[in-house]
Amino acid sequence: LRQILNPVSYESRIKQLCSKQMFGRQWLYEKLRDWDKNGKSHLFWLMGGPGFGKSMFSANLCNYLCDKVVAAQFIEWDKPSIYEPAAILKNLAFQLAKRYPDYRKFIINLPIQTREKLCKQPEEGGFSEDELCDIFFCEQAGLCIDGEHPTAWVVLDALDEATKNGSNPIAKTIARSIE
Repeated sequence: LRQILNPVSYESRIKQLCSKQMFGRQWLYEKLRDWDKNGKSHLFWLMGGPGFGKSMFSANLCNYLCDKVVAAQFIEWDKPSIYEPAAILKNLAFQLAKRYPDYRKFIINLPIQTREKLCKQPEEGGFSEDELCDIFFCEQAGLCIDGEHPTAWVVLDALDEATKNGSNPIAKTIARSIE
């Protein structure tokens, strides 16, 4: 699975962000719980200015609500291995495969040509971010998780940091596929 998806760990980023104590965000946890209960939207978007504590909040979600958070990506503008769309989608798929045995089996049993193409960057003949999203999260992948699982959250922190040359392909891919 590691050879196919080549994941990048974000554990040290979470540890760093959780090393400081966070105050005064109880209202935000309550909004998040309300969003989760009402089930009307697939997206909870937290926006705020620099220093608001968005990344710290996200890290704390991963640490303390790990039964809900099944995958997370902490994007950093200066680390291409973390902000490239293919890397983000592969990281999320790897984390889901670790959590859900049926999904892991799906990834491992992808045809050999597909697995070989997963190991390449898009410019080297690998899949585009839209194709990866379809493979990992839309088409057949959705059939391998039985629906008996409780609601799960995927955290994407600092999505704006994946913007390069005025475009954010991963945000466009997510917007296209959110339903």
